Amino acid sequence: MRLLLLSLFLLGILFSEIFSTKTVLYFALIILISVFIYLISKKRGKNAVYIILSVFFFIAGLFPVYIFSSNFDVIQNNFSENSLFYGRVSELPANNGDETKIRLRLYEIKNSKLSQKTNKSIYVYLPSSKAKKIEIGNILMISGEISYPEPKMNFGDFDYSKYYRSCNILGFCSNPNSVKIYDGGFSVSDIFPLVRKYVATQTDRYISGMNGEFVKGVLLGDTSGFSDILTQNIRKIGISHVTAVSGMHIALFMMFFLSFSNIFTKSRRKKAVIIIFSLFFCTAATGFSPSVLRAFVMSTCVLIGVIVGRRASSVFLLVLSACIMLSLNPYLFYNPSFILSFLSTAGLILYMPSFLRNSDKSSMFKETLLMTVISNIVTLPYVIWNFGSYSWIGILSNIVIVPFIEFIFIGSLLTVILGAIPALGVICGFFTKGFSALVLAITNAIASLPFGQFSDKIHNVFYVLAYVILLVLIYFHITNKKSKIFGDKLPIICYTLVVVFFCGGYLLNIAELRTFNITYVYVGEGDCAAIHLPYGNNILIDTGDVLGDKSKSLTYLENSGIKKLDSIMISHSDKDHCGALETILSSVPTDTLYLTSYSEKSGDASHLIKIAKKYGTSVKYINAGNRLTIGNAVFSFVYPYNGMKCLSSNDSSMVVNLSFRGHSFLFTGDISQEGEKTLERAGALKHCDVLKVAHHGSATSTSENFVTAVSPKYAVISSGRNNIYSHPADIIPRRLAEGGAHTYITANVGAVRFTVSRCGDLYIKSVR
Repeated sequence: MRLLLLSLFLLGILFSEIFSTKTVLYFALIILISVFIYLISKKRGKNAVYIILSVFFFIAGLFPVYIFSSNFDVIQNNFSENSLFYGRVSELPANNGDETKIRLRLYEIKNSKLSQKTNKSIYVYLPSSKAKKIEIGNILMISGEISYPEPKMNFGDFDYSKYYRSCNILGFCSNPNSVKIYDGGFSVSDIFPLVRKYVATQTDRYISGMNGEFVKGVLLGDTSGFSDILTQNIRKIGISHVTAVSGMHIALFMMFFLSFSNIFTKSRRKKAVIIIFSLFFCTAATGFSPSVLRAFVMSTCVLIGVIVGRRASSVFLLVLSACIMLSLNPYLFYNPSFILSFLSTAGLILYMPSFLRNSDKSSMFKETLLMTVISNIVTLPYVIWNFGSYSWIGILSNIVIVPFIEFIFIGSLLTVILGAIPALGVICGFFTKGFSALVLAITNAIASLPFGQFSDKIHNVFYVLAYVILLVLIYFHITNKKSKIFGDKLPIICYTLVVVFFCGGYLLNIAELRTFNITYVYVGEGDCAAIHLPYGNNILIDTGDVLGDKSKSLTYLENSGIKKLDSIMISHSDKDHCGALETILSSVPTDTLYLTSYSEKSGDASHLIKIAKKYGTSVKYINAGNRLTIGNAVFSFVYPYNGMKCLSSNDSSMVVNLSFRGHSFLFTGDISQEGEKTLERAGALKHCDVLKVAHHGSATSTSENFVTAVSPKYAVISSGRNNIYSHPADIIPRRLAEGGAHTYITANVGAVRFTVSRCGDLYIKSVR
């Protein structure tokens, strides 16, 4: 019963976060009405108490999300411009060359209209020269603009906004207007980062170079000193958990402190108390990462059971720890570390005892192998679904490397503890460095093996369901348990469901292969449309620009599993339309680059031609009147006309109409109202179903006459959330609405996808 109630509470939290508020309220209302009907019926009995408790726990789980998120929402909605904020430096400043990253735990944030007290954190980026005097515990008063993590804006994207909320991070401030530093005095919370600083200093003192950086990764989860090659190799061979403080580290801490507590007492209860306090200190010192916190909560529950003389099942403790953590921070549901930790732990709890019980002999090698295999098998769907890659050699690398991690872990602890005596520090550091060097050599050797990684995102829910049912079937086979409901028929039912879901997944793949869709990709202030034609042809119209070191259009292609493009059509040479071309061509083989003849003659496209030749992509030029047929899709190019001269960059944009199964999609680049008048005079404007609005909804385009002439049913305005150019102008969505068009603005709704079914029906879906 306890497990059921906890599970309902957990379900309430997840339900309220996954679904909309309206859906949650409707669902809760249906439950309440059902309970009321049951209670007034003649057959009510003692089960009414259980039903009331179940409803109470489910509804109780609905509230943590709203309570936790309200503070985030209030700040992000009211403090988007220049603000004054102050708080305490809560982590060691991380120096990265010319820039230093500082985590500030905020006390208050203000602007001219409002002030808000908060305990959220913010990352402040300062030039290293200005950050030299900043230390743990300092109070910083900063004036500057806060930027917030962008929510999920494209299909298949990782939701960084909710991820940072799971880390209690409000946002970022780069190059603030002013920074004032004050002495914050002593705080108990300063102890933990100071311990990290001491550990890092002692490690650097006795273990030099990349070996020392790897040891700090194992002991503290600090990977800031890793080289790019080492980071890539660790990820490639599937041992990231070794350098991201996890449940394995808590187990090693427990072993260490258990041995240490034997010096002081033989009482199990006193040992449990010592270990609880020691584990809390270590968990706090390592930064309360989700996987460590999960292991700490479970371990603490077990140790409390030792103190009070009671034991609880591992499954109950796992669900209890999930309820505790998610009630404190519901956004942990979006933290991969949290999910992977719970999935792997659940797999070990369910499968490990039965495999060991059915085995004749047990050994460290066999247990390590079983733990690795079970963890990899249970987490496989989540890893491939979210990250698009899976390390086939992860099992081998974990079997070979994990046994050495224990020696590195214990050796580094002894180096830190005994380092006060230089001779002992040198001895411990020497042996720890030797094991670290061995592990790094093995890591590099395994990473160099060919075909070590599977790379492809699989977003097929039927395959995942089939896989999960197989796991259930395996569990019942190895435990020899029988279902109370289905009895001996359970295997037959499971096998049938596996076949049904697998066939469903196969049919879904075929349906997607035959599907036509156009996705207007969110690329910030720019344009990019990804066109998927039946049977695998993929085309881009524009690429957007590179933002920072990333291209949203390339990320979209990777998340969609698109590894080859038939062609890219560039409307004109402005960076917000073609800035990511080289980034895409360097990663995704592309057959043809289409440019306008005008851009070739004017020389505007000379840099694009060089990029295409560099990556072996052929270049073709088009004029108004040209047609291109791919499958059943017809691309009709209607602008610019041959012989046109002295056009502005925007008015030289390629205008193309795509027709497929009775639907038309018009792409207008950045043409102005002058370009629209030219098309109108030439009689080239015809009705379209979907209009890509010119120039991101600027008032210089999309005239009333143009809207009347093309009379779109739907319109898409591609604009950025930062709104630096004030796009779209207020008049444009209003003008489109008056013309009968339903308008999607990517800055608000994210990417928009239009799908044409085999029957010719048009379906629309947006990310937000």
